[in-house]
Amino acid sequence: MNFFSIFFRNQDLNNLFFHLIFFTTISLQTVISSQYINFFYILGLFIFIRADYKYSLGLIFMLLIYGFYQDSLLNLPFGSSSMIFLYFLFLGQISSVILGIHSNLSQIYIYIIGLLFYSLFEFLYIFFKYNFLLKLDFIAINLLSSFILFLFFTKLINFILGKNEK
Repeated sequence: MNFFSIFFRNQDLNNLFFHLIFFTTISLQTVISSQYINFFYILGLFIFIRADYKYSLGLIFMLLIYGFYQDSLLNLPFGSSSMIFLYFLFLGQISSVILGIHSNLSQIYIYIIGLLFYSLFEFLYIFFKYNFLLKLDFIAINLLSSFILFLFFTKLINFILGKNEK
């Protein structure tokens, strides 16, 4: 048992830590803009990993508020970010219910498949709505970086919470 596992076993501190990181990441989106960093993927990853742990309906309400906050910062139609956040929460809940919490390899497959569906939908929407073709290399780099971040964050969270990997 390490220091971090004692600190983060308290559910209130765990929730505060999650919301602080999530809010900071949304706010950083206005300062850092790059074609290689897709913050929707990173925020979706946070939500997907968070879906493994116990949550209340307050988390869904907070995700809606965070979505409205992000929409107002990025000048997007209200509700679009909230729908993306709820999509990743739903994906995380499905993976934890069907596969269990400790099957990391299967969760990687579900996350990547869900991210591919989201990327495909985003690609087709932008193509048909605005008649603009996104560069596939940027999408591939975002998917690859999301995969690497998924591996990093699951290892970090398992270390912090003191879980044993199987």
